[in-house]
Order: sequence, then C-alpha cells, then structure tokens
Amino acid sequence: MTTRMLDLNGPQTIDDVGHSLERLEREDCQRLHLPNRPSLWAFGGEAAMIQLLITWGRRHPNSILISKFQPDNSSEHNLGGWMQWPSNFLASWMASEIVDIGRPERNSTLEVKAASKQVFEFLWKGHQSNRERAQPSLWGVEYNPPVPAIGSRVFLVALDHHPLGYIPQFYYPDGELRSREEFLSLAHQVAEKASSNSGRSPFTDDLRRPLGALIHELVKNTHEWARTDQDEVPLLPSARGLLARGYTWTDADLEKVTTRTPTLASYLHDHQNRGKTGRARYLELSVFDSGIGLAKRWQASQGKSHEALSIENEFRTCVQCFKRWSTSSSYAHKGIGLYEVLQVLTETRAFLRVRTGNLSVYRDFSARPYRDGESEPLFLDWSSRSEQITRHASVEGVLFTLLLPLRDA
Repeated sequence: MTTRMLDLNGPQTIDDVGHSLERLEREDCQRLHLPNRPSLWAFGGEAAMIQLLITWGRRHPNSILISKFQPDNSSEHNLGGWMQWPSNFLASWMASEIVDIGRPERNSTLEVKAASKQVFEFLWKGHQSNRERAQPSLWGVEYNPPVPAIGSRVFLVALDHHPLGYIPQFYYPDGELRSREEFLSLAHQVAEKASSNSGRSPFTDDLRRPLGALIHELVKNTHEWARTDQDEVPLLPSARGLLARGYTWTDADLEKVTTRTPTLASYLHDHQNRGKTGRARYLELSVFDSGIGLAKRWQASQGKSHEALSIENEFRTCVQCFKRWSTSSSYAHKGIGLYEVLQVLTETRAFLRVRTGNLSVYRDFSARPYRDGESEPLFLDWSSRSEQITRHASVEGVLFTLLLPLRDA
C-alpha cells in the first residue's frame, strides 16, 4: 500500500507551513517531497519549514524523503548545492530513507548523508575553499570560533546523534556549553554576517550584549531541556540550532511582507524602527529544537506527563515557563532563563513568535513592553491576533522566531 506524500513545492510563509502541518496531522504522510530550490518568503518561513521537517521525521520512524539531487555535475540541482539549504540538510538527517526522484529504483540515503560532510566542515571551519580545507579543525580553539554564512543566511545546528554534532560555536571541546561572554562574540558575528548583504552592518554595540544574552539563554534552554523525553531518555534523532538573516525593506517591500504575513503589519509599520535612510532594517533570528515542547516538559516536572491538555490549559502551562523563577529543573536558579528573554526582547523592541505543541503565539514588544508582574495574557494568538487562543496543528519541539530592529551604525 502506497502511503500519502506531502509535497512542499511552492512559496512557504509561516501560514503556508501551517497548512502543510494541518495535512501532516490529518494524513499518514510518510513520504515527503522537497523542492530543489525552496521558495521561502520573508520572516519565519524557513524556520517554520525546519520545524515541520522535525515534526515529520519524529512522527514517522520509516519516513521517506524524496527530492532531485544530481542529474549532472554542472546542474544547480547537484547534491552539494542541495545540501546547502538548511531545510534540506535537516530533512536528510530526520529521514529514515532518501530517494532521488530521478532514480527512484536506487536508495540514495548513504550517498546523501555522506554529502553532509561538507556542511559539517563549513560549520566547524567556517570556509569552503579547497586551499583552506586542508587546515586543521578549530576544535580545541578556546575562543571566537568563526561563524559561517552563505549570503545573508547564518545556520548553526547541533545534531546530538552525530559525532560532529557539538559544534564549536556553541560548545567547548569537553561538551560544556560556552559561557555567556563568548555568546556575545557569537551574537556579533551572527548579526554582522546575516546583515552583510545590506551594505555596512547596522549592528551596534548597544545591541551586542542583549543579543548575546538572548542567544545564550535560548540555546542553553535547548541544551538543558530538548535532548531527552519526559523520562530523561535521549531523543534520537535530535536537532537543535539557530537560523538568522538580515533584511533591509523599503515601504514597497514592507507592503509585500505584511500582505504575506498580516500578523506583522502593525509592528513593521512602527516608524520608530526606521533608520536614518527611512528604510526598515531587521535581524531575523530563530532558535529551534526537536524536544518534547514547553508544555510537556513542564508537565513532566510536575509528574503529569500523560495528562491531556485543553488548548487553554496548554497556553497557561507555557506562560508558566516564562514567569520569573518558574522552572522544570531541580535547580531554582535555572528558572530565570525565559523570563530574561522577555526582558531582552523589551529592551530591543523586538517581535517574537513562539511555536510549540498546539500553540502559535506572538508578542510585539515595541507596542507592548514586558513589565515584571504583569497580568496575562503574555502572548496573543497568531491566527486570531487576539487573546482568543486557537488550536493549531501540533508540532514537535519549540521554535522561537523574532525580529530585532537594527539601528544605524
């Protein structure tokens, strides 16, 4: 019996991915077809696609990935070029089997996964030239490992089930997470490289420290809570990472963005976020993981792992994760993490979307700065754009996607 196939061709906004997730939830889409060159629109589409692929791979142990890889060495569809797309790379490691649509009789799994070696080299060494590839690995370099970028995109990923999974941008050689001070350097490199296609980087020192704190807290959260299930059993496969890119938008660009993503309209039309040129410049940053999600982790800490939650209770449970000193850890000091994220987002006038479980919620921290001890709701619903929380198709893990306005240097 042939299983259904989920075809992800075409443009992918957050809402487009949402529709695909609804189909994935309704149907047994064991097979998934990825395009050679994804069309991923501004703000959140690519990160949402990554979460969809994580969800698909987690729920289908016999998942089959279908794409077109290398009809000839000069083609834009060659395997090396295909693997450079973050969504394609993640899909190859979430899939159980990989098939080339041009050679369906042949199992391409080992061939495709072997091609990911160049991506790991890029993550570890930060370069692509043949001359530089002969240089030794940066593993063991204690400070400032380089941040690789392709164009205006920065992609860093830790695959816990891979020997090279603990990438040096996040970890020391002994597997310990790097300190917050070193994440300040990481934040600076991420912002500069992600905004490089917009001319001179508008990243300024007043953003460096809060951005470093933000990335450190979110990555630390994935390290502490997203590698195991409710019973502390390691999750395999396990993917955690960061995706960033910069934008410089004219008024015409902003109209296109808000047409495709109407939830952003009021935030993007706030002229306080404009630079001296009148253009809007932003850094988009996503941190994702393939763990059990905010609500399930909180339930596990309370001994209620198998209780079903209404959408209202799931929302209230997730809000608890952000409250000061709330924690699912036995160490009280760890609970400050997500609360501090709210403080940093207020300081930077950011926009945040959180996707976990059946929730898709957001907050405009420019219009609604966070105040300590404020009453709920902490977030608004993505679809209703109000306090009315609606149920979305369920996802695995947690995805934080945000926009930060970049000031003129």
